[in-house]
Amino acid sequence: MRVVVTEHVERKAVFRFLFPFVLGAIVLLFFIFFADASTQLKYAQMALLYYTPMIGVSIAIPIGLEILKIHPVALVCFLLFLDCELSIFVVLNFDMAKILPYIGAVFERMESSGRRAMEKYKWVKRFGFIGLVSFVMIPCPWTGSGVGSVIGRMMGFPSFVTFIAVFTGSLLRLVLITLVSLGILHILL
Repeated sequence: MRVVVTEHVERKAVFRFLFPFVLGAIVLLFFIFFADASTQLKYAQMALLYYTPMIGVSIAIPIGLEILKIHPVALVCFLLFLDCELSIFVVLNFDMAKILPYIGAVFERMESSGRRAMEKYKWVKRFGFIGLVSFVMIPCPWTGSGVGSVIGRMMGFPSFVTFIAVFTGSLLRLVLITLVSLGILHILL
């Protein structure tokens, strides 16, 4: 009986680890088969910009809109996918990933950043789910989906609740920055 349980746990751990990569591969295949070369290049550049430290969302969105000429809705959806994929990986593998070579070091840094953020932004824990959504929504360094997912797990939220909070915060952040970049919020204010 113990062997069967162990095999089940191992299969589940492998699935949780591979799921975000399979999801990313499906999207990559979609771009390879259904998008032309210039569109592929635009989205590859966008992903590279988005994941480059110290550039982030506040700079990547205006570049995507103005220079790469990506449609605002497509841009928000693509960046939301990137945020969600990272969040899914973190919430599904929070405990296991720390023991893996290379990835473990990244998770340790993310957890350390999460602790510092929780000390600096005490209101996040006090306001619970809404605090986590607000934290992820703020377009500052170390307030995105990765650290937000770590904080959600450190606060004791289940994986699904953490993912929903990060998804909501990311969507609000991306939409607000896109609207500001397009000048729409300036008109409304």
